[in-house]
Amino acid sequence: MIIRAPADWNGPDWQTQLEALCDKSLLAPFDPIALSFADRLSKRILLDKRMRSYPEMMALAHWLRKGNQAELIHSFEQRHQGSLLRPRGVVLHFAPANVDTIFVYSFMISLLCGNSSIVRVSSTPNEQIDLLIGLLNELLEEEAFIPLKERICILTYAHNDAITSKLSQLCAVRVIWGRR
Repeated sequence: MIIRAPADWNGPDWQTQLEALCDKSLLAPFDPIALSFADRLSKRILLDKRMRSYPEMMALAHWLRKGNQAELIHSFEQRHQGSLLRPRGVVLHFAPANVDTIFVYSFMISLLCGNSSIVRVSSTPNEQIDLLIGLLNELLEEEAFIPLKERICILTYAHNDAITSKLSQLCAVRVIWGRR
């Protein structure tokens, strides 16, 4: 579910949708659906001619590709041999406005670890973020990725402590990029 500027944060629809995300079972680390999603997003970015003028989009596509995923898995397995690791639950991400693609890195790492994510992106209009959200929406509508659509919420709102507090109560982990 990808939301832009919800009109009514107090309405039951938003609470119900976010609570449903929180109730989803966790995925296994490096679940095949998450790996497939990352690879498909990589390919979609590389094939989209609008993305080619943004070097950071090409870097993101490179990072998401299947070959890099294999390196991530290998590194993860080497570092954590013999450890029992499992997802934490819902991760709330606060992405900075000055790095357009960081929100994707953040929630993809969380997703690859098996977690669900709520991601707040800047409410400042931004072509790159809009392009990425458009691609994400298209991919998440594909039948193969519906289970991920139910575990990802990307939203935007002006700085608001009450909303942040509500979202924080829903999560097990918060990832805050930048300084405040």
